[in-house]
Amino acid sequence: IDVQGSIITVKNKKVTVPQMELTLVKTDEEDKPLKDAEFELEYLGGEKKTFTTDADGKIKFEGLKVGDYKLRETKAPDGYQRDLNIYELKIEKEGSTLKAKFDNKGNNLVSKDGNVITVKNKEIGKTVDIELFKIDKADEHLLAGAEFRLTRKKEKPSDDTYIAQGVTDKEGQIIFKGLVKGTYILEEIKAPSGYNIGIVTKFEIKVDPKKTPVVE
Repeated sequence: IDVQGSIITVKNKKVTVPQMELTLVKTDEEDKPLKDAEFELEYLGGEKKTFTTDADGKIKFEGLKVGDYKLRETKAPDGYQRDLNIYELKIEKEGSTLKAKFDNKGNNLVSKDGNVITVKNKEIGKTVDIELFKIDKADEHLLAGAEFRLTRKKEKPSDDTYIAQGVTDKEGQIIFKGLVKGTYILEEIKAPSGYNIGIVTKFEIKVDPKKTPVVE
């Protein structure tokens, strides 16, 4: 505060919000950089931004502040399978610096070393992963706790082969991995708490690793 005669001057010191930078590296399983992969980074309680890997397979996430984030791949490079996981990223302040904590969901193709996150893609081949989301019909918010069963359809219903069973997580998501070409039946067998199973509980899915799955 500075007082000169009848004038009082009050000065404020600008507060600097700490920020950090992370780099994402996209490669194939042989560590070849992959361009044109698209990722969405969501700051929880804030905005979502979409980024695309450059010719070196890199994305720089700049200006990250303290808080929780979600990271997901929204588009894979041509010829590669998209990673269907939704990853959690947490930026915390430790003393005068910021640290990033990253959960790779147990996926050995995804890792973090220092401020670098590496995400590897599998080439499209004999199998494919598919993801399911369970949402509320009225406002479309994601629902945890819905249980689904997946079977592979054969000529005779009695020959249908059980593949997997899963429950939607807090993101309303289930991932069925390693599906070969064929026709599958997806059945909801338990609704989330507070909901009833819908009139239609079975869906037929045609899977081809080289095409987008078709739901009928």
